[in-house]
Amino acid sequence: MAQSAPTPESSEKTSPLIGYVTPHVHWDRAWYLPFQQYRYRLIEFVDELLELLEDPESNYPSFEFDGQTVVLEDYLEVKPENRSRIEKLVKAGKLGVGPWYVLPDEFIVGGEALVRNLQFGHRIAEQFGGRSDIGYVPDPFGHVAQLPAILRGVGLDTFLFTRGAGKWVADAGCVFEWVAGDGKTSVTAVKQTPDYPCLMAWGFEERQLDAKNSSTVNVDTAMGRLQRLIDGLDETYNWAPPVVQLGNGSDHTMPQPTLPMLIEAANQHFAGVIELRHARFGDFFAAIKQWAENDACIKTMENAGLTTDEDCEDLSDVISAGTWGGIILWMGILSCLAVIMMFILPKFGVDLEVLPDNVDMGMSWAGGILTGLAVLAWYVLLPDSGDASAGMSVWLTIIGSVMGVGAAAVTTFVAADES
Repeated sequence: MAQSAPTPESSEKTSPLIGYVTPHVHWDRAWYLPFQQYRYRLIEFVDELLELLEDPESNYPSFEFDGQTVVLEDYLEVKPENRSRIEKLVKAGKLGVGPWYVLPDEFIVGGEALVRNLQFGHRIAEQFGGRSDIGYVPDPFGHVAQLPAILRGVGLDTFLFTRGAGKWVADAGCVFEWVAGDGKTSVTAVKQTPDYPCLMAWGFEERQLDAKNSSTVNVDTAMGRLQRLIDGLDETYNWAPPVVQLGNGSDHTMPQPTLPMLIEAANQHFAGVIELRHARFGDFFAAIKQWAENDACIKTMENAGLTTDEDCEDLSDVISAGTWGGIILWMGILSCLAVIMMFILPKFGVDLEVLPDNVDMGMSWAGGILTGLAVLAWYVLLPDSGDASAGMSVWLTIIGSVMGVGAAAVTTFVAADES
């Protein structure tokens, strides 16, 4: 372990910045690996997390489990015996769950789906001991203009996000009051700086592929990274509040048991510049609200969704891919259903002699080919965004395509034999 670290730059502030370090994870249930492979990782992750939070000697007070409750169901389907352990940690305030059931792509689903998503997530979180009361939406590509009203409708008055803010967010100091499209309801919004994994793999800057539950970390690189984050707050984001939220975690990353040691090392190294505290999202927002009420007049953003040009391009392409792929797929499904009815109806005395010869064979081939074209449309039209969420039905469609073509082939050969 290294013994020295870069010297922090002097600060003009009279009191140190308070950094709320929140260990967390963002869990894509399926991405570049299938669902079950990610679930295998999830089992290992939760097992290790429970042991860490339950260990009185770990000095690890809390953890935020993404913003969705569906991952708890995924885990407990395999290990239902650990439900009581999770409930105990949630009730003790050591494990944050919710408020969503599943993190949505807001521009692809409808408004009612967003509302029911939050309602369902709330009910499930309450079964475990309580919902996280922070509107945490880290990863989706942009946010709809009516989201503040939706969040308020389920009792949430805060919004913590990463994607969707353009360069204007620096003018607001990354903290603003976001007014919904109805012009009435609002939430206190905070842009994570620079993003939700800003302190992921802290101390592993030169060993990115090493297991993050290792007890060996590089304090030198850890302190250097924190210095760059501090510099960026002023230089890039015009950060105004006396507190900042720092996320220790990212996609599918294991909890880092060395976090308490690194926080202590940073507090010694950056004494007078920044003071780090292991905290939950709610602790950070309590401090932000107090600052906003007592010392600041934060800016207001009205009647607008949060998207960047890049977000809009990705979303437009994803929606186009889903639309065209869906249209072609349904044409194929209807063709296959027509063939099935052609085989079933005569058994109930329905006369189909009026139909042209070989129409069943033609519809079979059409069904198989069209479902295959639907798959092709998805792959050709989906952007290279690294997110396969819009194509989760691809494998089912491939199976349908193979079955459709197979049925057509069988129909062809049977007809040939009969002739």
